[in-house]
This record gives sequence, structure tokens and C-alpha cells, in this order.
Amino acid sequence: MEILESTLLIFAGIAAGFINTLAGNGSLITLTILLEFIGLPALTANGTNRVGIFFHSIITSYSMQQSHAMNMGHAKRILPIMFIGGICGGVLSVIVSPEQFKFVYRFLLIALFITLFINPKKWLEPERFSKKLPPYIKAFILFCVGVYGGFIQMGMGIVLLAVLVLFYQIPLLQANTIKLFSVLVYTPIVFAILIFHDLVNWHYGLLLAAGQIIGGWITARYISRWKHANHLAYILLLIMVSAALIKIFLFP
Repeated sequence: MEILESTLLIFAGIAAGFINTLAGNGSLITLTILLEFIGLPALTANGTNRVGIFFHSIITSYSMQQSHAMNMGHAKRILPIMFIGGICGGVLSVIVSPEQFKFVYRFLLIALFITLFINPKKWLEPERFSKKLPPYIKAFILFCVGVYGGFIQMGMGIVLLAVLVLFYQIPLLQANTIKLFSVLVYTPIVFAILIFHDLVNWHYGLLLAAGQIIGGWITARYISRWKHANHLAYILLLIMVSAALIKIFLFP
């Protein structure tokens, strides 16, 4: 059983690293594996999931920066807001009860499944348009995304990418690089908070991290340029969400 669990976690990490580097939502895979298939307590699963996120964000931020230089003007406006929001979300994640966290997770899982199933074109062929908002409104939306990321992370990459592209009018490749750095600025502090509260299973977390580093590095270097990469990421997400929902409702 231990070999099977270890293999499952490594492959889940590789898939998550692939998906996170392209757009986001890899935590849907890793958090689902930890909660629904490994059976970790909800808050411990959330903490353990951050091990892979921490290492993946370091590796892929560096790799993506080599290929797509980050606009420092955008970064100076966005990263401080994401940092503050992420810390607030991290604090919130250790205040809620395991039952409340699991309820939020399962609600988001259903919402993401509906989004994937009903409108796949938004995942496969994201379109840009301008949506002008006052700066303080954009900053508040960005802060809320940071809180969300610090709290659960799952799906945050897609939400942040949409905010950066649609409201800040940042080109998609630059937005993806800023997204990776945004996760990097708050994750170490959130990670430290979770470690302090003894909510990290290092054995499972490091196995996931190994997979995510491999998947993220390969994707950033090679697969991100493949024209069908988004289609493969979409299929992987759809399979994983479907499997999780089957597990939750048919085999609780």
C-alpha cells in the first residue's frame, strides 16, 4: 500500500506541476488525492499540499522568467497586494474547523466541475478583452484573490490569471509569469504558519513536491510551447474532478 500511495503521489505531483505551469489549478489534483484518496485530515491535507506548491513556485518562476521576462512595472503593483492577501488567507486557513474547510473544498470542486463541463472553450482558448475598473476596485479584487490563494490555493491560478488579463490588461504570457511569482511571495509565510500549527505531513508533501518539480520544469522548458498543451491540461482536470466527485458521492 505504501508503494502504491507513493507512486500515486509522485504522478499526481507531475500532473499538477504540468497544469500549474500552463495556467493553474494543479492543487485540485494534489488536494483531492490527499483528502479523498489518501485520507488525510482536511487541514493537514491543506498544509501538506503547500510543500509542493512552495518548491514548484520557486523552480517554475525561475524557469519561466528565463523564457518570458516579467514586467517589473506590473509586478510592483500586483505582488505587494497578493502578499498581504495571501497572508490573511493563510491565517484564515488555520482558524476554520476541518469540517468548514472540507465544505469549502467540496463546494469549489463542484463549481469547478460545472465550469469545466459547461464552457470548455474558456479553458482551451482564453480570449482577452479590456475591462476598465477604478484602481481601488482592481486592488480589492486582487486582494480577495490573494486571500483565496492563501486559504486553499485550489483554482487560484485560473482566477488570478483571469484578473491579470481581463482587468489589468497584461498579456497572457507575462500574466502567467506574474501569477507564478505572486504565489511565490506569500507561500513561504503561509507555509510557515501551517508548519507552526503542525499541519504538514512531510512524507506525503515531499513526494508531491518531487513530482511537481519534475512536471513544472519539463512543462516550463518544453511543453508550454506545444499547441495542444492546454487541451491535455483540460482533459487531465476533467478526469481528476470527475474521479473526485465519484469518490465523494458514491464511496464516501
